[in-house]
Amino acid sequence: HDGSYYWNRSTVYSNEGKIREFIDYLDDGSVYQTIKLEYAAGNSFKDSTYDKNNNLTRYSLYKRPSADSEICLNYNPRGKLLSKEKRLFDSNGRVVKIFFYNSSGGLKGTIGYSYKNDFSKPVTVIKKLRQSVQMQQYTLDASGNIIREVCYTDGKLESEIVYEYDLKNNMVAIKGFKGGKPEGSKHFYYRDDNEKLVKFFLLRGTDGDIIEKGEFIYKFYNWML
Repeated sequence: HDGSYYWNRSTVYSNEGKIREFIDYLDDGSVYQTIKLEYAAGNSFKDSTYDKNNNLTRYSLYKRPSADSEICLNYNPRGKLLSKEKRLFDSNGRVVKIFFYNSSGGLKGTIGYSYKNDFSKPVTVIKKLRQSVQMQQYTLDASGNIIREVCYTDGKLESEIVYEYDLKNNMVAIKGFKGGKPEGSKHFYYRDDNEKLVKFFLLRGTDGDIIEKGEFIYKFYNWML
């Protein structure tokens, strides 16, 4: 993402009343992106997203109610293709595999995801690259929150991250470990008037000392006016 955010959207309809195209505009009136939809038989359709230079950046196939596959393309500022990713989804809309390609279409690596309904068992993600095999295991709590992430490279433990939550399932801390030793942590504090909005965070070093503090200021707009 290039840091731009669209502000206005126009919708183009077909003669049958189906949405044919979305055009998103920046606040200065210039086009940010165009999304074109094509419908197939049954509940299938596809959409293609183009940037302001008319480069294809995303191509998705849907079998309602969820996506079936998606291809994302990345370009440099001059419009030259740098890389491509292809994602496959299961019937619940969750990513099951990602393929990474270079600008020439050569496969650089893959990531596979496996999901278990039993949250007491880790979710395993395996990334196969040319040089190594990386495996990440995620342990979830009863609410489905990730509480522990462990990373292995070629079977060797590399790092561990522990996630902590309050009773409202808000994340309150992220703690990193490497070789069994603390690598620092990040702590989140929420507003009293809205417990879903972060008021500020603290970044602590390996010794627990505060090395950074970030505060959040929110502005709310009534878009119905």
